[in-house]
Amino acid sequence: MKRTDPQFKLRLPTALKEKVDKAADNGSRTTSNEIIRRLEWSFAAEEAGANTTPAARLTVPVPDHDKRLSSVEAAVLGIMAELEKINETLEKGD
Repeated sequence: MKRTDPQFKLRLPTALKEKVDKAADNGSRTTSNEIIRRLEWSFAAEEAGANTTPAARLTVPVPDHDKRLSSVEAAVLGIMAELEKINETLEKGD
């Protein structure tokens, strides 16, 4: 998102704003990015003719999903390699 992108004020019920803020924090995103992400998902689902019930949301692609998944997989593999080294060190110490 660029600083030149249009801006507007938005009124949200307090409970909804808190949910958006919490989701943004959990996803390490800004509140604006969380709202954009959810709006993009909603429009993508609508354009694909997808059912937008909670259960159906699991089938709608998330933007950058493959890139994020690859990043997580790489991190997990790195952690597993470190754990293996620790395990080898501990076994040698016996």
